[in-house]
Amino acid sequence: MKKTLNEKVLLKLKLGEAKWSEVLKTLKRPKEGALAGALETLRQKKREEWYWDTAHTGLGIRVSQRGKTWWFRYSYRGKPDKLRLGRYPAMDWTTAKSKFHDLRKALEEGRNPKDLDGLGDAATMTIGHLADLYLKWAALVVGTQLGFDTYRGKRSMIKNHIKPLLGSVLVKDLTSAQVYNVREEIAQTISPSCSNSFKSDLSALLTWAMSAGHRAPGLNPCTAVKLIKQPPRQVYLRAHNYDRVVAHLKGISHPQHAQIALLLCLELGCRKNMIVDCRWSWIERPQGEPAFIRFPFTAHKTGNRVGEFVRHLTPEAEVLLALLPKKGDYLFRNFTGGHCWEVDVLWRQVRAELELGPIHIHDLRSTFASRALKARVPMHGIGALLGHLDPRSTARYAHLEQDQVADWSAQVAAGKPK
Repeated sequence: MKKTLNEKVLLKLKLGEAKWSEVLKTLKRPKEGALAGALETLRQKKREEWYWDTAHTGLGIRVSQRGKTWWFRYSYRGKPDKLRLGRYPAMDWTTAKSKFHDLRKALEEGRNPKDLDGLGDAATMTIGHLADLYLKWAALVVGTQLGFDTYRGKRSMIKNHIKPLLGSVLVKDLTSAQVYNVREEIAQTISPSCSNSFKSDLSALLTWAMSAGHRAPGLNPCTAVKLIKQPPRQVYLRAHNYDRVVAHLKGISHPQHAQIALLLCLELGCRKNMIVDCRWSWIERPQGEPAFIRFPFTAHKTGNRVGEFVRHLTPEAEVLLALLPKKGDYLFRNFTGGHCWEVDVLWRQVRAELELGPIHIHDLRSTFASRALKARVPMHGIGALLGHLDPRSTARYAHLEQDQVADWSAQVAAGKPK
């Protein structure tokens, strides 16, 4: 017997709480008092549904399209009310139960749970402890709510900057002034772009803390701290430097796998991690059609939003792949048994020997986009090759060289635009 949400509410009011648990069985809902064992079986649905635990009267979870959220139902001075505790799985069963007991105790003492400053261990939690909890949660949702590259970046920021600089500060005591001072310190000692990443990642950490119940709801202290404005980065290999880099890389014999990885980054325009983590099993060669790499959604930055990403192989890429010996499923990892750090080392060496300046490996994607633009590939086509969702991202990658602009200017002056 399938019932709508309104029918269920009316039936619950009519029967009362005593018989409602028996009705739940006919509606194929988990038994009350067994939320701890039924959390994973509760599926997100179009219409929200509530599940209350009879062993802990007032503790329940709401299931909707947006996820699962813990709630505390109570009555204060004769007025029924509900208080949001946090999101599951960021807040697990043990934490939710602990917070429930703290709020129940406060209610028995005559205090309104909504007036409490913080919940449970939020009063003594430090930024360092919060960051550890956040990384545990992020590791569970990587590939679904967070991309792998995003997770790696946040983990690095927490390890190198957030915990060393703010790890001992209490979560509830963090102020905008502290965030601003640390941001300025990073901007002066490292770079403005690093300070902006620090501010963004710390803001995401504190927003998660409020949703998980580790910080009292309110204004995020990072909101008042503005990002440092920077000129758009237009760093890429010009045509003459591109030819120099390709010739230099092809002349290197060791380490060959790092050389091939960099050449594939130039040839395909993929992110370094996508190339380094690529597997032979992802390469498909349909009969009579060009070969391609089918990157799963967990292997690229926007995978949690677009799913799989297919990148067709060029003839030059096929030649490069033929030079790699097959040692296991990974193209490059199996040479070292772990992450292929030789790629970064080799690029720094090439950059120094050719005096290229501050060009990062990721700038090779901008080089690919600029070469595609020069070859008259439309912007939406370049975006598809790079795996971009937003055309504005593609516009930041594709740059016009001055000789091309000068050529167009001459064509317009001659009245013969091509």
